[in-house]
Amino acid sequence: MWDLRKFANNVAAVSDDNYILRYNDLAEQTKIIGEIVNSNSLVFCLCSNTIGSLIGYVSFLSNKIVQFILDAKQNHDYLLELIDLYEPEFLWIPAELLNKFSKAEIVYKTHGYYLIRVNQVAKYDLCDSLAILLPTSGTTGSSKMVKLSLANLEANAKSIIQYLEINDNDKTITSLPMHYSFGLSVINTYLIAGGSIILTQFSIMQRQFLEKLKNQCVTSISGVPYTFELMDKIGFLEMNFPNLKTICQAGGKLKKELHKKIATQCLNSGKNFFVMYGATEASPRISYLPHISALDKCGSIGISIPGGEILLRNDNGEIIKKPGIVGELEYHGLNVAMGYANNGEDLIKPDEWNGVLRTGDLAKMDHDGFFYIVGRKKRIIKLHGNRINLDEIEQRLSENFPNDDFACTGNDNMIHLFICNDVLVNDINIYLRKTWNFQTKTFQINSIDSIPKNAVGKTDYMVLKTLNLN
Repeated sequence: MWDLRKFANNVAAVSDDNYILRYNDLAEQTKIIGEIVNSNSLVFCLCSNTIGSLIGYVSFLSNKIVQFILDAKQNHDYLLELIDLYEPEFLWIPAELLNKFSKAEIVYKTHGYYLIRVNQVAKYDLCDSLAILLPTSGTTGSSKMVKLSLANLEANAKSIIQYLEINDNDKTITSLPMHYSFGLSVINTYLIAGGSIILTQFSIMQRQFLEKLKNQCVTSISGVPYTFELMDKIGFLEMNFPNLKTICQAGGKLKKELHKKIATQCLNSGKNFFVMYGATEASPRISYLPHISALDKCGSIGISIPGGEILLRNDNGEIIKKPGIVGELEYHGLNVAMGYANNGEDLIKPDEWNGVLRTGDLAKMDHDGFFYIVGRKKRIIKLHGNRINLDEIEQRLSENFPNDDFACTGNDNMIHLFICNDVLVNDINIYLRKTWNFQTKTFQINSIDSIPKNAVGKTDYMVLKTLNLN
């Protein structure tokens, strides 16, 4: 996927302790690991934003060693369940986890990471096309994983490089975790382009992160909506980062007012603000909003990435060609995953999706061919015979009550709305009855301390559903 020798002495990555890893060094590491592990072996790669983690990921991918990407801080009991289910031959783990696998054979170590053998023989004859397994953003704690090929990853990375115009002089910083598809995608694009990655485990709220951003002359930063909410709190875009030229957002929809604020600040400071949409199942980018349209098309996910195609289909499966009509967003492209895996036997199967992804997202198109997400098919309920989009309720409440955070769950009998400011209960009650003509008995407003979020800042609806609402 990448030609590490091509960039030779270019800096591939810089660690928190300022260790410099050059492309030649990375190429040497991939050669060593390739001589130890057979291609098509299965390795669990427990990732962190560190040099050792990066070396493992690049080495396995370069040597066609299939890797299961997980968080290094993964719950240990869950990790053991996955090991039993998929039966990998090796684990790539940080030193602090070594004592949890004291009976395993240490095969190799470098930069604080250890390659250990947990099974002597390969359990499954893995599909030749398979490269990595990634959990979807909605399957935390599940065994369901997305199967991606090298061709999927490469196609998506090259598309991103094209529309973001990334080159070997560019630098990015790991503002996202490596085990998250968006974070991994950033790493892929910069290594293919020959750019540099500033690896850090500090968060954007910490002084050390901001210092690295400035001192390392970072040119691009990426984040999810929660990242930008934090940026807004600390006045990030009003700070002086003279080398920062590109700001990318994906992983969910920004609140409209925050989108406008960021787009305006970027326009005034000469920075390019790109909003992107995707899914782990698309390696992960599907569309992007060109920076020149960031204000005019606020709220849009933009247009298809180069080499891909977006379609909308109605409930009868027919393609929607007229603007303003809502349908399910369907994506076609070389970056579409091979399918899902629920166990080791699924790793044997060839590509099951053939470049077509039905996203489950509901969207509409405007007269200029720009797309807008309006909700999820699974987030549609039928309350007393009326179709209700729970995502739309959240969005409209956020627009009308911008100083609070909202989450909405429900079924065909009741809507449960979660808010963080109980002072607004009466106003929201009136708004819901007036806007949707809801009867009081059809919805319940619950005031909680904070809306639960997952590791990448998305609302964790599974946690909400477990709350005692009485």
